[in-house]
Amino acid sequence: MDRLTQRRQLLTAAFFATSGLGSVLCINSAASAQSIASLYPSTPATTTVTVTGTVTALLGVTSSGTSGVLTDSTGSILLFEIPTTTYTGNYNDVITVTGTVASFEDTPELESGVSVSVVTPGNGVLAPATVVTIPQFNGAGGNPNDTDSANTNAIPPLAQAYVELQDVTLTSSGATVTSLAADENYTLTDTSGNTTDLFTEDSSKETPLVIAAWEGVSASLLAGPMDISGYVDVFKGEPEMYPLIFAPVPEPATLGLLGLGSLMLLARRRRGDSA
Repeated sequence: MDRLTQRRQLLTAAFFATSGLGSVLCINSAASAQSIASLYPSTPATTTVTVTGTVTALLGVTSSGTSGVLTDSTGSILLFEIPTTTYTGNYNDVITVTGTVASFEDTPELESGVSVSVVTPGNGVLAPATVVTIPQFNGAGGNPNDTDSANTNAIPPLAQAYVELQDVTLTSSGATVTSLAADENYTLTDTSGNTTDLFTEDSSKETPLVIAAWEGVSASLLAGPMDISGYVDVFKGEPEMYPLIFAPVPEPATLGLLGLGSLMLLARRRRGDSA
């Protein structure tokens, strides 16, 4: 199994195991010896660095170790296969990590010689995807013509982030899409005409659960505006949505009901707190 396949399977398996919630975007953490964003444009591979941040995604545990995403106020970086004897992972842990920088899929990661100390234990609770616009999404990409080995093709804070694009339409070569196929590139367009790419992985390189989720998206949903949540994958300097959730755009009345429900729940909690 190649590393790209392994990484995506870890990520998507963890995503569905946690009921479709996750976040890898700009959460404040304790001060760090070096900011995550400072690793991006050109930290040479094999450089040893120390960073402090919040564990905002756990991408899976294998016999080789724990993989996850570490986020500070400047961006996110992948922690790849940390030995489980060193760290087993918990959402919202604030940790200090020392490790060696490597470059994979145009983004830096820490993958060897890793040591971890927990600054503040987390609560194990995930946050929802962060809503961004297509122009913001596209800002995660770098120079598509850059082919050197330095980490110059991805820009924080959105690189590797779990985000949601709202009220977008999906097309293929300008035509309406009636079903999703694996190993395809699609175009997402917002109401202002901004566009970005959506990519579905080859079925031989993806978990059956994810393939089934893609194939289960109805033609009626694909035909209209929708909200799509997924990860910002940067490939050769170009950001692309790696989708996990397709949902209809909520009607205004539905949004109002959701807001009312939230207020009622808050009032109930307050009453319970004062009891």
